[in-house]
Amino acid sequence: MGYFQDDLHGANTQILGKTFESVSQRANALARAIQLANQAIHEEATRNPIYAGMGSTIVVVLVEGNLFSLANLGDSGVYRIRGEAIQQLTNDHSLVMEQIRQG
Repeated sequence: MGYFQDDLHGANTQILGKTFESVSQRANALARAIQLANQAIHEEATRNPIYAGMGSTIVVVLVEGNLFSLANLGDSGVYRIRGEAIQQLTNDHSLVMEQIRQG
């Protein structure tokens, strides 16, 4: 959380991970924080054999006023519910879903 807060507010943070040109600074801060967490999980799984193959899933919706940024990684998603309608806003990132998308 500290890295994300510092990055979001322009503190002197090391830029980690991929930056996306077509999204806002807020969304990039979110993406970099997720990439940093993923790196930490991967490193721990590499260091400690009991965590071999360990992974994680994350869903985040960052709301500020009438703006929102969302991110998901893994097999969890973001949905919008309005009245009786449910709309999926993100796609799962899993091996099965990738195979389905590729036919």
